Amino acid sequence: MKVYRFFSYNFKIFKKGEKLFSIEHRGLNYGDGVYETLRVYDGRIFAFKEHMERLKKSLDVVKINFSVNERKIENEIANLLKLNRVKNCAVRIVITRGNGLGLPPPKGKPDISIMLVDIDKKIEEYQKRGIKAILIENPRLYDFSTRGAKTINFLPNVLGSIEFEKNGAQEGIFVTKEGFIAEGTTSNVFFVKDGILKTPSLEIGILAGITRKFILDIAREQKIPFEEGFYKKEELLSADEVFISSTTREIVPVIQIDDKKIGDRRAGSLTLSLLSAFKKKVLS
Repeated sequence: MKVYRFFSYNFKIFKKGEKLFSIEHRGLNYGDGVYETLRVYDGRIFAFKEHMERLKKSLDVVKINFSVNERKIENEIANLLKLNRVKNCAVRIVITRGNGLGLPPPKGKPDISIMLVDIDKKIEEYQKRGIKAILIENPRLYDFSTRGAKTINFLPNVLGSIEFEKNGAQEGIFVTKEGFIAEGTTSNVFFVKDGILKTPSLEIGILAGITRKFILDIAREQKIPFEEGFYKKEELLSADEVFISSTTREIVPVIQIDDKKIGDRRAGSLTLSLLSAFKKKVLS
């Protein structure tokens, strides 16, 4: 993953490699912060308002007192796109509680960093041929995360990525302690059974993915039957189609989970139809 040369820290421009953070930084010491990842297509930020709304909710959940100035953030992203001479990339926005050791948060000022990151060139290949995923049935690992907020405390996801890479997969799907399918390490999970699109309910505690929302909007528009619910792993493994969704990967078919092949180990027709519709929405 490449971070582009120029980035923003508290709305000032810096070059990659410049030292900025104090040893007492709470992001470094406690993972005390939240973040958002956005996509830029041909110089246009996709779903900016939706991402800003989720960012505000995350700040509220973790009680970081930071006023999100949407116009200022949008202008700073545009400035970074120009400085880095890039039109297609991801944007990572990180807001932390600032500096100060000790668990009770200090009265210091929160900070914000904005950086541009390149898109994995393998994504288009994965969208065409699909990926392998594994189930991660470690309730302690999954229960570590803060519910309802997209936080930088990402250790469960990091450990999950180590697990799926060790097994030659490209994603790991968490299973809750109750045995329900939850979400991927960096994605939401969908599956198709008998023509019905299914995805885990937000009530399980999963992140409300922006791409997930757009997929359900497309399903409504195209009158595709869908439901959100609580599903055991057996239902996922017996699905006709499975796919994951995220801001950076859009929609990616899953053709194998653990040692079980999904469908005929090719991207399913509904998955490909939704991917096509999503790409049209991105460019509209």
